[in-house]
Amino acid sequence: MLTRRRIFVFFYLLSVLGFFELCLRVALHNEQFVLKLYSDDNERFWRLWFAARKRPDEKAVFYCHEYSPTRGWVVSPNLRDIHCMPTQPDKILNTNAHGLRGLREFDYSRKAGVRRIAFFGDSFTFGEEVSDDETYLAYLNQQFPQAEIMNFGVRGYGYDQMLLYLQEEGVKYRPDMVVLAFNRLDLSRNRLDFRDAPKPRFLLKNGNLVLDNTPVPRTQEVMAQEPYRLKTLDLLSLIATRLQGAAERQEQSEQLARAIIQQFDRTVRSIPAEPVYFYMPVLEELKDVSPQLTRQEAFLQGLTQSRCLQLRPAFLKSGLKLVTEGHWSPQEHRIASQALSVLLK
Repeated sequence: MLTRRRIFVFFYLLSVLGFFELCLRVALHNEQFVLKLYSDDNERFWRLWFAARKRPDEKAVFYCHEYSPTRGWVVSPNLRDIHCMPTQPDKILNTNAHGLRGLREFDYSRKAGVRRIAFFGDSFTFGEEVSDDETYLAYLNQQFPQAEIMNFGVRGYGYDQMLLYLQEEGVKYRPDMVVLAFNRLDLSRNRLDFRDAPKPRFLLKNGNLVLDNTPVPRTQEVMAQEPYRLKTLDLLSLIATRLQGAAERQEQSEQLARAIIQQFDRTVRSIPAEPVYFYMPVLEELKDVSPQLTRQEAFLQGLTQSRCLQLRPAFLKSGLKLVTEGHWSPQEHRIASQALSVLLK
């Protein structure tokens, strides 16, 4: 009798869980429901969101990018007068033969007497929502046309992908200076192996960086496995992330970012070149009038002994009405370029 009761309870619970799983699968087809589960530093959210939007492959998300087995995605080379910015379709995008923003070509070999500076960053550096000639690097190049200013910005990149980009391509150009645009939005990306698409990531083991999820699988491969993943486990993971607390998750993100950026610094010095960092204020940070460094500004300031610039004072000094939602407009790019001009003087 007892065994029969246990069997009944087992199958009852199994049927309840099965019904819950089925209902959850139906709900996850709704993009608005998925967005309610938002967690910036949990790859399960990003994968579920990708599936809910019914994106068949990486091209559906990265309009001017292509698959990379080492970095997840890279900017497509040789784009010409493309109008592809989703929110600003009138903006023009061009890339050179190596996938750098703009039409200007750069050889790996150096020109004698010409200063070369490589900038690494995310979509703000790449110039999301502005044309080629409206990025802060384009404005900087207008001020110093004699210098070679190279835009290695890529939409959606974390510091892990920036480090890999530097190691794979950046070092080949042998720049005099390498500048990293530090953006607080990028901190959580280092912990993910899937964001807008599959990506590599570094794990921190005994204080050492260990590369994981490489070669990076194609989006189609990951999505092909989606029907076989238990959504209940995905939900439990997202709940666990919420229960962990923002402070603890931020500390973990900062710990990993510290190791990655310190490796970035060492790589730059091995070229040899000068590493420089600047804090890139975005969104509501542009309204922060505090004279004290914010937590993230102080975090960057304490990472290395290299030169570090703070751009927030330049934005506050402008006295202009700044864009605090979405990406920078040409106005913010121009202010940033003026503040960064000290690097070339």
